[in-house]
Amino acid sequence: MPSKPLVPTLRFPRFVAAWKLKKLGEVAHFFNTKRQALNALQRKKRAGIYPYYGASGIIGYVNDYHLDGEFILLSEDGANIISRKKQLVFVVSGKMWVGNHVHVLRAKGLNTFLAIALSRLNYRKYNTGSVQPKLPLKVCKNISFYVPSLPEQQKISAFLQAINQRINNLVEQLRLWQQYKTHVMRQIFSRRLRFGKGVTSNYAAWQYKTLQQVATFFSGGTPRSTNKHFYTGNIPFIGSGDIGNKTVNKYINSIALQNSSSKLVKQGDLLYALYGATSGTVAISPISGAINQAVLCIRSTENTHYLYQLLAHKKQQITVKYLQGGQGNLSAGIIKNLVLPFPSLAEQAQISYFLRSIDTKITQLNKRLHSSQRFKKVLLQQLFV
Repeated sequence: MPSKPLVPTLRFPRFVAAWKLKKLGEVAHFFNTKRQALNALQRKKRAGIYPYYGASGIIGYVNDYHLDGEFILLSEDGANIISRKKQLVFVVSGKMWVGNHVHVLRAKGLNTFLAIALSRLNYRKYNTGSVQPKLPLKVCKNISFYVPSLPEQQKISAFLQAINQRINNLVEQLRLWQQYKTHVMRQIFSRRLRFGKGVTSNYAAWQYKTLQQVATFFSGGTPRSTNKHFYTGNIPFIGSGDIGNKTVNKYINSIALQNSSSKLVKQGDLLYALYGATSGTVAISPISGAINQAVLCIRSTENTHYLYQLLAHKKQQITVKYLQGGQGNLSAGIIKNLVLPFPSLAEQAQISYFLRSIDTKITQLNKRLHSSQRFKKVLLQQLFV
């Protein structure tokens, strides 16, 4: 007999019966015989209204359907899915076309509960093949897990759906605030939205300047990686992927700093990522530390927060212009010669205050979202056997 308990750590009142170990084939009906692959001609006709599901979800729309109702789809194969030892599980409903790379099933109890239970399983021991991993139907039907009574399934599902709704609401609020910020930034930097007293004609004109006219610059370096002693200190070593983070993966000591071209930056300095996947990212450093050669520190006589918002707004424009196909590196020379618009310092301060208030709201929503997601994760561990 398995050593793990037959009841979850956390239960709703009045539920005391032990959960029963069941095979998936016992608790669900399979409809794999109704899967249909699209042939070449049908693939050309995806401009329809019915969703076409594959192993990763909706992959197109077609003019026909062959399934109608509510089903659970569990990925069977797909190089981008289960090669990473991950199975995707989702509940679908309505009229649809389902391809031949997902198992199609319907719970004998509750679809939503079964889908949650399946999403928690570790499929590594079930997948066959190494080059092209696959979850065969026979193996899938023999997957075992613990199942409560239908009333308890309903209680758990309703509770988790309420949490999911809260998470979805936070995701939507976050999306709308981010969309709002993008919109107002376009209005601000096109000067359709102005800040300050008086009528528009009384506003001070914006001036265009190169960044090197209003700022000083320096980047750092990397202490020798072969000298392990260099990396035993308490000075945060900030790389291009760390510029907006409060914690970093590496720390160096003062000896490393003295024996390399790494340079110190202060909390509140404006940092710009020149190399790597984060090229073009800008941040106001939340910590003091040392930077490497992939990070450019910008200290300006203009309002630092205004400059941060402006460079963040210009990120895509800069990377598209100077990075070929998203590859390559930016340079200090490129950044120094950027021609940027600057209003008066008073208007910069007001713009900065306004955009920072939006950033504060976005940060608060992110914290609430992450908190709700962590809460859900803990609940899933405690509500299931």
